[in-house]
Parts: sequence; C-alpha cells; structure tokens
Amino acid sequence: MATWTRREIDVRRIDHVLPVPAAGAALYQAMAAAEAHYRRRFGLPSDTVLPDDALRITVTDDAVVIAYEVAVDMPAPAARAVLGQDGGQQ
Repeated sequence: MATWTRREIDVRRIDHVLPVPAAGAALYQAMAAAEAHYRRRFGLPSDTVLPDDALRITVTDDAVVIAYEVAVDMPAPAARAVLGQDGGQQ
C-alpha cells in the first residue's frame, strides 16, 4: 500500500498589473519592477538566476499581469524597503 501525506499551503499572490495597450518599454519596466520585488522578498542578490517559474505572466483583454506567490506564513526579510510602483524606494 502506498504511503502519502496531505499538505495545505496558503499562498499570497503579488500582482504587477500593466494596463493595455502599453508601450513595449512599459512591459520591460513592469517586469524589472516585479523581478526586483521578487528578489527583495526572497532575499536574492541581483546576480542570482531566478527559477524559470518565479514570475508568471498572464495576458488578459485589458492588462498584462506579472505575478509571483509566497507562502502566507513566510516571514518577510528583516530590513524591507517600501517600494513605489516603479520599483524605486519611497
């Protein structure tokens, strides 16, 4: 007989939403901001290669959504900066 366990994981999805139509440069800026937020959230340096599925991109009729997920009970990094929409500190 197989042995198995059951897990429940609560996740929080963080979305970076770019309304469309938008210029191509705006998409790259939104992706860079989402990547910067992801790196800060997980404490990754800028030279670390991100996993292929770190950021998920979804295209809808009115937006491009760049998202990542974190476990709800995952502690935030000790020193966390407040970031503006462009990824810069406020």
